[in-house]
Amino acid sequence: MKKLFSYILLLAMALSLFAGCTQNEAAPDLTGLEKAKTYLFNLYKDSGVTTTASFDVVGVVNVQGYGKYTVTWSADSDAITFTPNDKMVTVNIPGSPAEEINYKLTGTISDGNGNSVSVSFDHKVPAGGNLADGTYVILAGNLTMSSLAQDKPYGYPLANEVTVADGKVSNHFKADVLTIKKVGDSYTIQDAYGRYFYLKGTYNSFNVSATIPEEGGHLFTIGKEGDGYTIVNDAMAKTLAYSTSYSSWGCYPELSDDHNAVLTILPATAPDKDPETPSDPSTPSEPSTPSTPSTPSTPSTPSTGLITKPVAGTAYKFAITQGNLGKTLYFTGVPRDNQPWYITSTENEADAIDVFVEEVSGGLRLYFNINGAKNYLVMYKDGTHYSLKVTTTPSTIYTWNTEHNTFVAMNEDKECFIGTSNNYNTFSCNKMEYVGTSFIAHLYGEGGTTEPVTPPTTEPSTPPTTPSNPSKPADVTLTNGMKVVIYNPANGKALSSQPSAPTSYYQLGVDVTLNGSTLSGYGTTEIWTVVANSDGTFSFEQGGQKIAMGAEFASMKLGEVNDKWQVISLGNGLYNIKNAVRGNTMEWYASKNNWSTYTPSDPTTDPLFQMSFYVVP
Repeated sequence: MKKLFSYILLLAMALSLFAGCTQNEAAPDLTGLEKAKTYLFNLYKDSGVTTTASFDVVGVVNVQGYGKYTVTWSADSDAITFTPNDKMVTVNIPGSPAEEINYKLTGTISDGNGNSVSVSFDHKVPAGGNLADGTYVILAGNLTMSSLAQDKPYGYPLANEVTVADGKVSNHFKADVLTIKKVGDSYTIQDAYGRYFYLKGTYNSFNVSATIPEEGGHLFTIGKEGDGYTIVNDAMAKTLAYSTSYSSWGCYPELSDDHNAVLTILPATAPDKDPETPSDPSTPSEPSTPSTPSTPSTPSTPSTGLITKPVAGTAYKFAITQGNLGKTLYFTGVPRDNQPWYITSTENEADAIDVFVEEVSGGLRLYFNINGAKNYLVMYKDGTHYSLKVTTTPSTIYTWNTEHNTFVAMNEDKECFIGTSNNYNTFSCNKMEYVGTSFIAHLYGEGGTTEPVTPPTTEPSTPPTTPSNPSKPADVTLTNGMKVVIYNPANGKALSSQPSAPTSYYQLGVDVTLNGSTLSGYGTTEIWTVVANSDGTFSFEQGGQKIAMGAEFASMKLGEVNDKWQVISLGNGLYNIKNAVRGNTMEWYASKNNWSTYTPSDPTTDPLFQMSFYVVP
């Protein structure tokens, strides 16, 4: 028994000694390594999956309080190699491989004591597209990547809907034809005006330049993706995609569900239509007689009278008589360049396109033919903006309104008609509540009545999407220290110093109403102090900061560098407010519901650029 007790005592002593030895051997502190791993992950987690050009990664991570850690990089593909580059490491990417390379890039972080942690990132190198130099149309489905407007140096390219059949594109514009040229393993992409598309800074939009930009950002890798292509900017590792949410093109570091990045690239043919060549609708013709709107050109033309009951399959002219301007606007079927939600017009009836009515279940459709294909005129709503578009896929069913002899349809929450307002020269979607102060589009043709269409007795003072306002703004002589509200009378929106959204670069528009000579609805953030500059320009100040433009981009912001504005009187209390350095004109950007600037061809006639001042009592 004593012997057994001795064995137990010896065993207890041995266990005690073993436990003591374990407590004295402290576990290594890996906190620094884990912090380095987290840093490395956050540094590269938003890098584009597609890598088309060689790029640098860090070779050393410095963690405050723990020192420096070495990073060793590796890949699970022999095609990817590495070159030390001072404190960086260059990841060498093969150009235009015959097949797509999918690889895992791994960074292993070591502390010099045999301890390490790793973090990995999935990447791919697309197979080379091998395109020959030439002109092409880049498509997401049947939507083109179009050129930016000639007077626009940056932005998100818009899309035009085209017809694609048998590997060929038709029903497209000059602006849709892009030039692609090979440079080494990459490509340059030029727009229809010869300007190079390139990326700059952290922005997902494009800049364009007539010459290759010195800062770079103009090279793209075009790779195969199944039956399509991917286009990735080499410098920024951003992928070209069409955004269905914004109906425009951009280059993005990460793709979401609304990005279409698997593209079709087809050789370009001569464009079928060019929105820049119709007769200039901004130049008024000799005033016609408002009492004879059905024959604005010659009596021998088909438009001999107003149609009060359309017949399916009959060719008509679609026209608007602007009684206040003595003009008749004829429908062309061509969307406005860079504002495709408006359809352009011509004052020459011979240049107008024939339109037809189609009977369908529940009502009518309105269409016209381009190269044998039916193109439908449909309504849609974009945010708060009621719009028109031309499409080969019909969606709107119209009914015939016998009171106004025109087409009407429900556009989501509002009944709308087709027409225009004020001195606009485009066909647009208008809410029926403004039919009495707008100009209505009518059909004209053989068999129509020759009785005149009586224009509205009240001259419209607002665009179709805002309440009418019978009051007129007054001319103002700006003086130093004067307190004013800057507002767009056509839309009833005042310029605020606040952004339109917490993260927006654009200014908020505040609803205001002019009754007689009194403006209401504004607050302190819409009151600006006039600063009369010695060079004849003006600045507008709040809280010691002036509303201004930066060195680039179209947005305005308090405290930016370009804070001087030219105030150009248009008469009748209307003004253009033009940045003295950048040349952009203040605009109420109605379709985006915010304030911005732009360089339109003629801001004097576009109500979005016509501003007024209200002197605060």
